[in-house]
Amino acid sequence: MRQLLAALTLMVATTSVAFAQDDADIEGVRAAVMAYFNAGNTGSSDLAREAFHTETGKMFIYRNDDEGERVDTMNLGDFAARFGRAMPERTVTFHDINVAEGSVAYAHITIDWADGRFVDDMFLLYKIDGQWKIIAKAFAWH
Repeated sequence: MRQLLAALTLMVATTSVAFAQDDADIEGVRAAVMAYFNAGNTGSSDLAREAFHTETGKMFIYRNDDEGERVDTMNLGDFAARFGRAMPERTVTFHDINVAEGSVAYAHITIDWADGRFVDDMFLLYKIDGQWKIIAKAFAWH
């Protein structure tokens, strides 16, 4: 019985350590996502470039139109260059941030517009040279 309890205690302790997340990493992910959100609020392409890995990052765009159902992609550097005017009043809600091994993370937010529209944004991030950068973005309009 003692061996079983010792084994269970070790499993729980190991599992807790494996899923522990560093608060600094959570805040780093949050900061990258907020740079993206604030880029939209201000129209700042510099803030968007701060948030994104602009060289190889991708945005995934689901489309269902006259050409059919498909997923298109856009380079995040090209997307950042499009920021140029401030968006109408919006708010952001963080739903989930998860960091794995201190080097990869995902975040889920919703952005709400005053007119009732909202978007679910999903982000994949890597810690690159000590900075969290969005490397992939997918979204759904509502």
